[in-house]
Amino acid sequence: MERRQQPLFSYMLKKFPGTILVAKQESNIIGVACMVKWPQCQMTQLAMLQYILGMFPVLRGGLLREFRLRRVWAKYDPNEMHWHIGPIGIAPEFQRQGFGSELIASSLEIVDGEHEPAYLETDRMDNVRFYQHFGFSIIAEQAINGVRNWFMWRVAR
Repeated sequence: MERRQQPLFSYMLKKFPGTILVAKQESNIIGVACMVKWPQCQMTQLAMLQYILGMFPVLRGGLLREFRLRRVWAKYDPNEMHWHIGPIGIAPEFQRQGFGSELIASSLEIVDGEHEPAYLETDRMDNVRFYQHFGFSIIAEQAINGVRNWFMWRVAR
């Protein structure tokens, strides 16, 4: 697994609220997906600070950029009942092998079981097409730190 992703996966498993789905190969974690039901998905200022500090080993000089990213993402997070999906991450050597699809499908099974909508954000066009395959639609987009971001919604099923 890429050295930068291992601390992220570890932090997500220990600190993120909500439900964490894990993709494993043998006994190795190769991917994770977080999902949090509103309103717990909207970080308080204290939770944001704890997240930023907890991710310091990974972020180092990128703390300000990460804070700016999270602040803008929070602005678009719908202020109504939904499941916030993400982050989702698969170790690079296991990408494009169906593990991400399994994680998102499993997440959406939970969401659909409660007949509630889902929301997520991404900064990769490939991910936009991937999420559209699962029924998400773009509701907004904005450049953050010079990177285009898409905010996506999936109606309740």
